Amino acid sequence: MIMREFDDLIMKLCNCGNSKLAEELLLMKQAKEHSGEPIERDISEEEWREYTFQAENRRVYYRISNPIILMHLPGGREHYIISLDGLVHCVPAPGQHGCICRSKIRKCNPRFDVGFSLN
Repeated sequence: MIMREFDDLIMKLCNCGNSKLAEELLLMKQAKEHSGEPIERDISEEEWREYTFQAENRRVYYRISNPIILMHLPGGREHYIISLDGLVHCVPAPGQHGCICRSKIRKCNPRFDVGFSLN
C-alpha cells in the first residue's frame, strides 16, 4: 500500500468515528518513518483468519472474514489486518499474549506458499 492510500485510510477511519484505530494506524505510520518499512503481505487467498489470545484472564477468539492485507512492523507486537469490507483489525502478533493464528485458504492450491516448511 502506498503512503497516500494509507493516509486516505486513516482519514476515512477518522471520518466514520473510529478515531482510536486511526490513531493506532497513525502511530504505525510514524514508527515506519523512524524504524524502517512495515512488512505488508497480500493475504486475499484466505477465506478467514482467526486469532486466539489471552486478555483479562480469559481466552479471546477473534475471526476476520475476507482478509486482504496483513501489515506489521518487524519485531512489532501487533498485526493490522485490512478486510474486504474496509475494516482494519488490530490483533496481537503470534506469540504475544499467547496468541496463535490460523487461516483457511479459499480454494485448494498446492502451490500456495504459507511461508514455512514442514521439513
